[in-house]
Amino acid sequence: MFGENLFVYGADKIWTQLNREEIRVARCTVERLMRAEGLSGARRGRAFTITTHTDDRLHRPHDLVAASFERRHLTGFGLLT
Repeated sequence: MFGENLFVYGADKIWTQLNREEIRVARCTVERLMRAEGLSGARRGRAFTITTHTDDRLHRPHDLVAASFERRHLTGFGLLT
């Protein structure tokens, strides 16, 4: 049942489906069996796995565009200075 549903069913949905099929089992039993088999449903939040990590030893280039992040002020004439 878990594989038929693209491995996204958690214990609650598995338990509900079993009850629909008239297989009476406690929800805690479903949770325990899924945990013992290493199965878990889809989780909310990050939908991807980070596969790369930053290497702090690598040389990073300096600011190549010479960006200036200074705050500009309006003059009395509405012009930026």
